[in-house]
Amino acid sequence: MEKEEIKNRFEETAQDLFEYGKLQVDGLKLRLLESLSTLFDSVFTAFVLLFLGTIALLFLAVTLMLVLAELTGSLLLSAAIMTGVLILLIVIIYVRRKKLFIDMIVRMLSKLLFEKEKE
Repeated sequence: MEKEEIKNRFEETAQDLFEYGKLQVDGLKLRLLESLSTLFDSVFTAFVLLFLGTIALLFLAVTLMLVLAELTGSLLLSAAIMTGVLILLIVIIYVRRKKLFIDMIVRMLSKLLFEKEKE
């Protein structure tokens, strides 16, 4: 009788360990789902803001080009000046891309993935 009781306890323990493992996997899936949904939300929002910001920058550049055309008297010269300003802006952003974008993305991802574990 005692051997059968030990066998039943062992089977119950094995079953409990199996259920615990399944619950841990389910918890991991839920945390992954939450992190991925937050990540995709952030990426989608960033793309929408980037798209709208690009359109706004385009309109601003055209407006400044027209103002410069009034000041210089030449549309061609104002277009050249605006092109130079935009190329300078592109070079500055390219040189500082690590600080502007990569570090920010790494901080956002590490916060997103590891903040929940601290709680």
